[in-house]
Amino acid sequence: MPELLTNMVSRHRVFVWRLSAILALMDRSDTVQAEHVQQAYLWLDYSIGSIRYLLNTARQEAEQEQVSGLAEEIYEFLLSHNKGKGCTATDISRVLFSGKRDRRI
Repeated sequence: MPELLTNMVSRHRVFVWRLSAILALMDRSDTVQAEHVQQAYLWLDYSIGSIRYLLNTARQEAEQEQVSGLAEEIYEFLLSHNKGKGCTATDISRVLFSGKRDRRI
């Protein structure tokens, strides 16, 4: 779990009580009731799920961009190598990547 999310989750009790109090005020109640606490937990679960989704999406987009860049590089190599008549996987490995496996993927 990313540090930012870990910090937020580690203080979840504080957030739940504050949110419970706000929900009680919105209900014009003088006391925080079990329903307010349950709703606060639901809000917290929703926000944590949203943050996880956004962080995973950003990571996946970065990985996808790397793969796309690598595919473009291979495509350009295929067009230029052997006058566009094609090549083998060994040619790509040996010439384009100097015999070393590309660590970007």
